[in-house]
Amino acid sequence: MSGRQAAGAAQYALLVAAFLAVCGLVALQLGENEAKPDATTLGLAVLAAALLVGIGAPKATRKALAQVSRLKLGGVEVALREADTANRAQATLLSESEDGVPVKERQGTGDVRDDLLIVRERVGSRLDLCRHRVLGMPKGTQPDATLARLRAENLLTRDEAKAIGDVLGGVGETIEHWPADVAEAFLDSVWAFVSRLGSTAFDRKARRDLAAAGWLIADFEQGRGHRPDFLGYRDGRWHLLTARVVKSPDKARERLDGFVKKGYGKAIRDAGIEIDSTILAIPDSREPAQDGKYPEVEVRRLGSLLASSGTTTTK
Repeated sequence: MSGRQAAGAAQYALLVAAFLAVCGLVALQLGENEAKPDATTLGLAVLAAALLVGIGAPKATRKALAQVSRLKLGGVEVALREADTANRAQATLLSESEDGVPVKERQGTGDVRDDLLIVRERVGSRLDLCRHRVLGMPKGTQPDATLARLRAENLLTRDEAKAIGDVLGGVGETIEHWPADVAEAFLDSVWAFVSRLGSTAFDRKARRDLAAAGWLIADFEQGRGHRPDFLGYRDGRWHLLTARVVKSPDKARERLDGFVKKGYGKAIRDAGIEIDSTILAIPDSREPAQDGKYPEVEVRRLGSLLASSGTTTTK
């Protein structure tokens, strides 16, 4: 059974359950009123009849509900589902940008259909980065397959994956009918999130895999302007870690080197934690820097870190 068929079956079952429940209420009302229907009983009877129509003609009922479940936003009619898509994307995706890392702003064309295509292209390129650097999937893997894998490995939440999936195909036929400000906000939030998709997914993978290998992973209070570092504890030693998917993580190396030289920051000092080493974790497909420019920062492949912990990176 397909997902759509399963959803239809669930809706049908709910209709039947609702019909039976309303019929029970009608019987209860008639019993209390000595079989003399009052206004409440008649209203329930009308509702039961409507539900019965829904049971007998589910497709027609869904079509009718789609027509009535619409609202006005900015003077423009938009389906509740579409408004929910936009609002959910903003609430979910923008929260990932709270670390203050600047993201190149999306430049609109004035045509929402063209804007959607541009954002879709951005989504595709970032999913391809994840395919290669984060997941190690073969070249030519379709974007929707990469997205499904990211979700299956819990590297994306359900709402994050849904917003990206909506851009890949879910809103293509409807977005031009959305209010302009709703469409713009939706595209802006997806653009900002997928611009950091590789970093987000690899950071989550590094934390997950290290925790599975027996590391204690902990966050700590730190400044804004970069993706948060984290602490890792194993075999009686603390390490300062950060995960980066970029080709040349020199900015991260320079920042970490300065952080070490300044004493690791107030939060770590106040906690009385002694850092044994500072590690910048990179994907296994990247080459660790060997230039010696930032001696305080050890650049390690994630697979190498896991191997030293007695396990290997997950695929």
